[in-house]
Amino acid sequence: MAFGILHAGCDAHQYRDFIWESDYSAPVRPLDTILDDCTNTGVDQAICNSFANPNLTAADKRQLVLDGLVNASPDFEAAENWNRNIPYTKYAPDGVMTRSSTNIRDAWNKIVAIYPSLYGKNGSLLVNGTGQVDSRHGFSFVVRRETFPSDCSTSYEICGYDYHVSDSFGTPSVSALGINTQYLIHHSRWVTHCYTSNGITHCYTTCDYAYSDDRRDSMLLTDQQPDSYLNSSFTAFSFIDSVDGRLADGWLVAALPIESDFARFGIGNSTITFKESGYKLTSNYTPYNAITPQANQSPNDFEFYGLAILSRETNASNSTRFEKIHFLAPAESLNCSFDFYGHFDRVQLNDFCRLENQTPIINLSIVGRTNSTLAIGARFYDNRTGEPLVSKNISVAHGNQTLSVVTDSDGKATALFAFNPNSPIVTAYFQTDFITKSAHAQLAIPLDFPYSLEYLFYLAALLLALYLLYKFARKVVNLES
Repeated sequence: MAFGILHAGCDAHQYRDFIWESDYSAPVRPLDTILDDCTNTGVDQAICNSFANPNLTAADKRQLVLDGLVNASPDFEAAENWNRNIPYTKYAPDGVMTRSSTNIRDAWNKIVAIYPSLYGKNGSLLVNGTGQVDSRHGFSFVVRRETFPSDCSTSYEICGYDYHVSDSFGTPSVSALGINTQYLIHHSRWVTHCYTSNGITHCYTTCDYAYSDDRRDSMLLTDQQPDSYLNSSFTAFSFIDSVDGRLADGWLVAALPIESDFARFGIGNSTITFKESGYKLTSNYTPYNAITPQANQSPNDFEFYGLAILSRETNASNSTRFEKIHFLAPAESLNCSFDFYGHFDRVQLNDFCRLENQTPIINLSIVGRTNSTLAIGARFYDNRTGEPLVSKNISVAHGNQTLSVVTDSDGKATALFAFNPNSPIVTAYFQTDFITKSAHAQLAIPLDFPYSLEYLFYLAALLLALYLLYKFARKVVNLES
């Protein structure tokens, strides 16, 4: 071929591989990385041998292998190591749509994983603030051979292609794949050339370069992965009401996120554990099987060891679990801690128990009495300082009546009852508000004869029962410790 003029040139491209359109066929589905290649997954061979069981579904077999890969909970490392080594081909994962244009065929781009991430209990993908996007893609550069009747010669110059992947972590996370291709078609035409020599005209024809077609194609593919930032904030504190010998009477209050692993309170050698989640691995995008940890509700959500639970209040919202626990624990010293394990992080709090230097006292007195009414006065103060304890809610009981009264600026309050001569005891109880320790008091009501002896026997029996119950509680705690 002879060229009479300079033809168009190629831009600089990084890649040159291509396929003629006449030879092109869609990518072939590769082997399933789990079902068809179990022995190379690294799990125990017994798991692979179980695939011969005709009662196992494909989903059952996949989960057996995924369970065999887990080394920790949640196992982010196992998930990332697996995903980084998946041999992706140009075949799009099952369910992922492809796009084609003139020269770009069966193109796809997909976010297959985010590190670290996990599926929460409601199925949504949860991430922390430092995620890394893992996207995969595939496409083919295809060139069509064309026929140009006017050409005496047609040639193709494959310039090549470039692609660029831009991954952005966020909510949602986004991946963009940009593809640019280029090739040239050089056209030559028959050209007649004539010249005169010695009065005679001579003509001849040559196939000369005429022009070039600059064929370019481009495509932009984007994918979004809906995800949510996990709020793993929590609130917890412990308040010690009293330390009697080797026993600590205390409270634990906690507000814990439902989407977390577990939390553990420790005092001495005793523990209270709130277990929120169990974990497994789940796979997506067959036949490649990219895996991500998934959280499930733990079947055993509350455990305690080495202490007595005196009372427990618990409830939950869609996002938070609330716990209020009154405990009695052996404690040589108040060596307390609280460990919180979120899906992605851990927080450890030491010197967790709070013991106030105070001695709250409730003094009860009869301030009024008739045949039908009984007025009880309560004075609440810190015996260590003498300061009144203001705006404290005290429960005062007489017979089957219980009244709640609030102390005034002098630490005083009055409870007015319908008098019951068959109930010679008035009790008062302040349950800690986690600022002031708990306190209780009793008052025996002087009774007129002939009831005095009967009520004295009743009072003695009641006090004996309370004493025996206290001794039994101490014995149980000492046995457990």
